Amino acid sequence: FIHVKTQDSLQVPLFLWAENSYPKHNALATGLQGAYFGIMIVMIFYNLFIYLSVRDLSYLYYIGYISCFTIFQSSMEGYSFEYLWPNNTWWANINIPFLGILSLFFAALFARNMLNTKELLPRLDKVILTVTSTLFIILPIILFGSYKLGIYTALITSFVFFNLILFTAFLAAYKGDRTAKVFAVAWSIFLLGGGIGLLGMLDILPLKYASQTAIQIGSALEVILLSLALADRINLIEREKTEIEAHSKTMLLEANKQLENSLSLIHISEPT
Repeated sequence: FIHVKTQDSLQVPLFLWAENSYPKHNALATGLQGAYFGIMIVMIFYNLFIYLSVRDLSYLYYIGYISCFTIFQSSMEGYSFEYLWPNNTWWANINIPFLGILSLFFAALFARNMLNTKELLPRLDKVILTVTSTLFIILPIILFGSYKLGIYTALITSFVFFNLILFTAFLAAYKGDRTAKVFAVAWSIFLLGGGIGLLGMLDILPLKYASQTAIQIGSALEVILLSLALADRINLIEREKTEIEAHSKTMLLEANKQLENSLSLIHISEPT
């Protein structure tokens, strides 16, 4: 007889394995988890090194986003409690919604900067700022206030946030922003993985233990695509900067030439 009581969503998957089958399954599952967390950690350090080189805020927000999400996934799989805080049951319970909301907070800052909503979509930018502020306010509620209120507020805000960012990305892509096109694809893949995972958790799709796997595959692909989009954005900014500098140099040379011609005319017109 097993009695389970929790404030969160309830998942108690139980499987019976043959003695020889479980070690093979466990080795495969552990290997897949190692590959996923390996990808995420590599992308964190990769983007950290680039940030230290270019000092672009987009990279800093992005590092915060994927770092929090990686620890969030580690907590969902039980690794954080096993290896990081095995004796702190309070934080083991609180850290999952806290890190989930914190990752969305950084994701909002990153999306706003990446999609250049302040200049390209000023009205939506104000809405994103409002949602970002709400996410920040939820954090202390989860930690020190009503846990149940924090969870419900987080769920509602997260639903609004995911759809808002997707709509903003598609709108920016429609306006011709090249970076937004890659962002829209990456965000769509992440939401697709999250949607499949949610359907598996609700037992609507027969995914058994693949619910978290779908989210992890979607997030890994998203992280890789967004890193490529960031690199392309930096290259685009550098190219535009070079073109502006070249144009300014040409204009300066033309101005100097006109000035020299004017001085020559003045010199010729002077009485001898």
